[in-house]
Amino acid sequence: MKNHLFKKSVVVIIIIIFLLTCLTTLFVVRLKASNNGNYTPHNPIYIDGNDGFIIGQNGVVSGKGTQEDPYFINDWEINASTNDGIYIRNSDVYFVIENCFIHSGKSDYSGIVLENVINGKINRIKNNVNRKGIDLRNNCKMVIISNSSFYYNHYCGIRSEGSLIKIINNTISYSIRNGIELSSDDSIIEGNIVIYNAHDGIGGNNAMNNDFINNTIFSNYRGFFFSNSSENGFMSNKLTSNSDSGIFLHSCSNNVIVGNTISNNGQGVEFTYSQDNNILNNSVTLNKYYNIWFYGWSNKNTISYNTISYSKIGIFFPEARYNKILSNNIEKNKISVLFESTPNTWDENYWDRLRLFPKIIFGTILFIPWINIDWHPAKEPYDIEV
Repeated sequence: MKNHLFKKSVVVIIIIIFLLTCLTTLFVVRLKASNNGNYTPHNPIYIDGNDGFIIGQNGVVSGKGTQEDPYFINDWEINASTNDGIYIRNSDVYFVIENCFIHSGKSDYSGIVLENVINGKINRIKNNVNRKGIDLRNNCKMVIISNSSFYYNHYCGIRSEGSLIKIINNTISYSIRNGIELSSDDSIIEGNIVIYNAHDGIGGNNAMNNDFINNTIFSNYRGFFFSNSSENGFMSNKLTSNSDSGIFLHSCSNNVIVGNTISNNGQGVEFTYSQDNNILNNSVTLNKYYNIWFYGWSNKNTISYNTISYSKIGIFFPEARYNKILSNNIEKNKISVLFESTPNTWDENYWDRLRLFPKIIFGTILFIPWINIDWHPAKEPYDIEV
């Protein structure tokens, strides 16, 4: 009897080991397939001019270079340790770089470089441990970067100079500097996940008339940082847990910040030397030091229909004049407002509770106690949806 039970136990153990071996093998095969992406090894690719797109050469697999039938460079694995992974310059034919894995450029070489290029698409790329994941140089136009991932790049995930660029639905993380660095005009940056980058999630200089829409920007040093930039729209983004500011504008004008969730950062919205910007219909809450902070003579900005709550100081104006603060919910901050400059206009804001009389706002001017007044405080909080 015991011998029979022993034999049955051995058989059961053998079957279990066999099943576990099969499952492990299947898992490893699937993992390798997902990591490899059916890539074929290829040397770094260099194309200079339209004539460099030759099927069977320079990584070009198919196509005619038209909008209907673009050239395809696809399914390659490129080790960029000796040169930029893919470098294309001086072209205006239509092409697509798709399903490639480019890696190991470290601090010396970038994954993909486009220089003076029009009509390029980059889709489903893995771009890891390069100098820059993608570098658009010298007035590139009508380039689309989508559905790609960028990890551990030494300078930034994506750098863009040019116009009419679209950067859509990418994941950019663990860059040693910025996630996305932009000096572009008339471009759309939408639906990206930008997390754990050492400097700015998305930042740049001299960026004009761009739209930043529905990006998730989490746990960077700063969420957005732009200088000398104007006519940009920051819309419906989620900026959380960035150690410094959610949005920081320096010497910027005529930008619109609307419909964003800005929470759990060091500061929510920070302006220096910035004028004529509009902060509208945002949730600016739970930021550690200040929800909104203007200094360096940030003047003539408008703050309206925002929820500004749960911070050490709701609004801090050490150097800010001629700003309009209208119809906001300013509530549940340790200090609602602190100002050290004047005049600013406060009107129809909700201040924590029902107020039947004007709201006195305390501050100082040159160390002298001073007041501003909201003459028409709202009697109940506004219904602000973000």
